[in-house]
Amino acid sequence: MSQKLYTVVCVFYNTDGIVEKDLYEVLKDLRINDISDYMKVVYDHVYSGQAVQYKIKLVYRDILINEETSKFYSKIEPYFLGYTAYLDLKEVDRMNRMTIEARLTMSDFDFNYIFGGKNEK
Repeated sequence: MSQKLYTVVCVFYNTDGIVEKDLYEVLKDLRINDISDYMKVVYDHVYSGQAVQYKIKLVYRDILINEETSKFYSKIEPYFLGYTAYLDLKEVDRMNRMTIEARLTMSDFDFNYIFGGKNEK
């Protein structure tokens, strides 16, 4: 039976529309086992040219909350002290700022290589 859970959702913006995927599923797809390596996901999204925004959202999932999934999903709203997931509102805001900073600090060559344009030096 589905339950109401709060989790970090990656919102992918592409030409086909908007796709939302749980961070837990993204980390599983990239075969990253440790949640503390979530910054690798941020840089992977930036340097692969994907436009991604991170949000904490209420989702309905039929998932067993165990030691692994409890780091990603919480039954308590993120605005309260009892929020049990690893990534809180500050960390999600930091992830969004890191994507912006990574794009602003990359070289012109890297930016043109990733996001189109000429690959001249």
